[in-house]
Amino acid sequence: MQQPTFYLLGHRLKGTFSFSIKRWLFHYLPLIFCIFYLCIFYNAVVFIPSYDDGILPNLVIAACSMALLIRVIWNRHIRLHQSIQWQKYWKLTIQMLSLSIVFIIFNLPFLIYAILQFADLLPPDINPEIYNYLIFLTDFCILLLPFITIISLPSEFWVKKWHTTLVTIIHRNTVVPSQSIRLATMQNRQTQLH
Repeated sequence: MQQPTFYLLGHRLKGTFSFSIKRWLFHYLPLIFCIFYLCIFYNAVVFIPSYDDGILPNLVIAACSMALLIRVIWNRHIRLHQSIQWQKYWKLTIQMLSLSIVFIIFNLPFLIYAILQFADLLPPDINPEIYNYLIFLTDFCILLLPFITIISLPSEFWVKKWHTTLVTIIHRNTVVPSQSIRLATMQNRQTQLH
């Protein structure tokens, strides 16, 4: 009887583990992980204050943006032994930084307010209505994301597509009297003059 072959991330694991270790690794361990993950996740959600889901997303956005840039540099410079040419990566860098900055600028005031309120460090003379304004301010980052995405598109897209689209919209909306109406009005004017 032939031993079953297992695959992990596309790599064949035939003969590297015994069958019982493979069974534990690929059958029991994922089930145990799912059960423990659910317990830990729901306990964290219920019992740990989340600051209205503000701190963790901003930290994740900043960390992942930096990790992406570092990964690109690492891949080119260290693994492939190529020199870093920043003119190739400026679009990636600008888009990453603009997204991170927009998220941090619009969410940072609310996060500072939430942390100060949670730690009871807010002075009593601060108006509690500011909370509503700060929550409203956090909605702007979602509204600005399409504009950041459009700005980061290549220049060929702007020149070819949007220029022709805007020109056709402008020409389509202009109202010009038809030729037959102009001729009829001119003939009426000439007959009235004679």
